[in-house]
Amino acid sequence: MPSETVYARMHKDYLRKNHPEMYRELERSGELLEHCRRRGQEAVDHSDSLEAQMMTSPNLPKDYMARVRELESIPLIVEEIVLHELIYSL
Repeated sequence: MPSETVYARMHKDYLRKNHPEMYRELERSGELLEHCRRRGQEAVDHSDSLEAQMMTSPNLPKDYMARVRELESIPLIVEEIVLHELIYSL
């Protein structure tokens, strides 16, 4: 799972490329780094919470191999959710 710094950098790049006006305004006001740091921390927290919920879900398959495949896919699913909900959004 990416660290807070990676998530913050990804959000900063997203703003710069897709919302340049907002990026420039945050940069001018001196709030860009703090905004991205906060968003990165939210992403890490949300990621940890989602992963814990999914790992302990009662809906996991009973079959051992199916369960292993499901558990191995959880970090990728969580990352996609976090990227969509927090990093690549305003």
